[in-house]
Amino acid sequence: MSATAAKPKKGQSIRQAGASSKREPIVVPVTFGTVSIGLKTCRIGISIERKTMQITKADEIFVDRRLVGRIEVVREGESPNQSKFLDDDKIIVEGAFDVTQFSAAAEHYGTGLNMRKASVDVTMLDRFIKRSGFLIIESTGEIIKEKPPRPGDDNEIDFGEPEDDAEE
Repeated sequence: MSATAAKPKKGQSIRQAGASSKREPIVVPVTFGTVSIGLKTCRIGISIERKTMQITKADEIFVDRRLVGRIEVVREGESPNQSKFLDDDKIIVEGAFDVTQFSAAAEHYGTGLNMRKASVDVTMLDRFIKRSGFLIIESTGEIIKEKPPRPGDDNEIDFGEPEDDAEE
């Protein structure tokens, strides 16, 4: 299976293969790994077969990027857009996923999808562990990192010098 709805020809990028006047989502077949849940964030590992994506495209998508889209578990042989008999069968998490780096091995790439815990139903995440599915990317952008406030910044309250009531 290719990384988009249309299979790229030699020398074509994934986006070019599925390109039309309307931007097509990037559909990446993945194997989901383990799930980590922290105080404010969650992470799910994914593995991508190398044959589905060139390393330059993986670098473009999976290094310091915010991916907006969804992850979806599918049964063997299903396509990501195939309709299901029951909506209850769908295992989908939609949202923004931050990816900071990826690793490359002989057969696959690996990365982690980081998301804000408050933005997802964490009870759904265990249903992804060690299953196959798709990462469907609607858009990508830069990760906006908030800097901690520094002394003198506008968001810091200045209470001034303490007054000494004893001097009167």
